[in-house]
Amino acid sequence: MGEPTGYEHLTETRKEWSARARCGKLSLAESKEMFEQKQGRPLRQPPWRDFCNGCPVKQNCFAYAVVHEEDGIWGGQTKRQRNKISPLVRTQMTEQAIRSGWLEYSVEIVLAPAVDFEFDFPDLLFA
Repeated sequence: MGEPTGYEHLTETRKEWSARARCGKLSLAESKEMFEQKQGRPLRQPPWRDFCNGCPVKQNCFAYAVVHEEDGIWGGQTKRQRNKISPLVRTQMTEQAIRSGWLEYSVEIVLAPAVDFEFDFPDLLFA
C-alpha cells in the first residue's frame, strides 16, 4: 500500500454523510439564499463560508464534489476554487473514492441511429 494521502478517513457514501450535513436541514428558500451565487464581483465573506466551516461533513462534501466534478458550493468552496486543486490531489481523492466504494458512476447511453445496410456474410461464418 502507498503512502498515506490524508483522505483515508473519507469512507462514507454520499447517502451516509449527507444525513449529517448542515445544509440538509435548510428549507429550499434558506438553501437558495445561502448558496446561490450572484452575478458580479464575489463577496469577500460569502454566507456559506462560515456555515460550511461549521459542518461536520465538510471534508466529505468537498471531496465528493472534487471527485464527481459537481457544480455549485460544496464543502465551502465554489467549483472555480475546487478546479484549482492539483491533479495529484484529485487523483488521490478519486483513488480513495474507489477503494472506499463512494465513487458514483454516471452512465450515459448513446443510441446510434439505425442504419440500413446490406452485408453478405461469408459462408465461412456459418459453417
